[in-house]
Amino acid sequence: MNITQESTGQLTATIHINLEETDYQENVEKTLREHRRKVTMPGFRPGMVPYGMIKRMYGKAILAEEIQKLISENLEKYIKDHQLDILGQPLSSQERNEKIDFENQTSFDFYFDIGLSPEIDLELNDSLEVPYHTIAVDDKMVDDSVSDILRRHGTLVDTETAGQEDTVRGEITELDENGEPKRDGIIHNTIIAVNYVKDDSIREQFIGKGKGDVIVFNPLTATGDAVETAQMLGIKKEHAEILTSDFRLTIDQVQRLQPAQLNEELYQQLFPAEKIATEKEFRELLRKDIARSMTPETDQQFMNGVIRMLMERSNIQLPDEFLKRYLLEANENKASKDDIERDYDKYAKSLKWQLLENKLIREHNLGVSEEEIRDYILGYFKARYPEEKHEHEHGHEHETGLEEEPAAESISPGEKDDDAKYRSLVDYVMKNEEEVRKINDHLFDLKLRELFKNKLKVNYSEVPISEFIRLTEETKNQNTRL
Repeated sequence: MNITQESTGQLTATIHINLEETDYQENVEKTLREHRRKVTMPGFRPGMVPYGMIKRMYGKAILAEEIQKLISENLEKYIKDHQLDILGQPLSSQERNEKIDFENQTSFDFYFDIGLSPEIDLELNDSLEVPYHTIAVDDKMVDDSVSDILRRHGTLVDTETAGQEDTVRGEITELDENGEPKRDGIIHNTIIAVNYVKDDSIREQFIGKGKGDVIVFNPLTATGDAVETAQMLGIKKEHAEILTSDFRLTIDQVQRLQPAQLNEELYQQLFPAEKIATEKEFRELLRKDIARSMTPETDQQFMNGVIRMLMERSNIQLPDEFLKRYLLEANENKASKDDIERDYDKYAKSLKWQLLENKLIREHNLGVSEEEIRDYILGYFKARYPEEKHEHEHGHEHETGLEEEPAAESISPGEKDDDAKYRSLVDYVMKNEEEVRKINDHLFDLKLRELFKNKLKVNYSEVPISEFIRLTEETKNQNTRL
């Protein structure tokens, strides 16, 4: 066997494999003999069919199979031994491979086109500058946050008549075509927030109404949404989608939200670890809290900027024509040549970043270990369920940061100490491959971001929220055009 490689372009090459009869004959004969022992044929005892007959009947197919096996194994070995960093998979050369005659040929030549990964000349250092924009939290943002807090911690109080921001309660009854209660129709005690009624004319019917007043309307028209209609009427969404009846609402109660008061009791409820005595102190702490809450957005904008800068500096080239052909063959019967051409730029951009990311992983050891994933999950549950509470033992009343929270029964019976319970929760989550993958990606992103912050020259600046939004959109558009 002889294997050679010939460069055919800046990032393409062709691998030539030549097979002679001595390369495959022994394996072919061995396979034929094994086949002979298994074949049963009328007129011959098991295993006694003449070798020549077996060869005439199966020799061509077995020869083709053995050659294919040899080619596959040795092509893979050649690529590994010569440390060829290829893109996609080797493709049979359309130009150089000829039709094979297994009946008469004893020497065989096979040609495979390959695409090679480009060398990326890029070093992370402080000569590479990138901005990091933090958001200046202005007074309006603090005011809006205070208003939202006061509403969320407010209480509902009874009022005489309904306004735009009020809630009405009452019995809602399905009507027939004559405006009378429908036999076996829907009757439900419901709660309706006036400002959630999307139809203007129906919403106006609620304004000024009080206890004992009656409103007739079509719920699906009022909400414009089958899910909201189903919640209003206590029925299934599928039923709500085909509902055409009018309904009569008899109001029993009108309530208005009375915002909470700014006082030390509220400050303590919101920031139990802080000693807050004045509104000024509360607003300053809230300003810092708002800034912290925006860190994911500022980090993401930073990462978008880094990606754009590194992609421009690295100027990665790809064997485009080879990759288009590879994509076409890999997506046979699923994508046309026009489809590949249309989507290629998006694919190329993703591949370039993947190559750059792989380089960073190798050079800076950015892998995430199982122990790190376990520690992350353990930290999550210890923060979620402090030792003195153990809400997980009594069901789950809140959403978690994990996609799926383990049920209480997943904790092994008989566990007495807290560490054992936490370990059971970690083991439960580790069985969910999709969840583990998400956590792995999250931890990797954290490592990558810290790498950039430590290695690059980061220019920090504070900008108003309007400027931050403009810069974010600008960066997204620039990355799209890469």
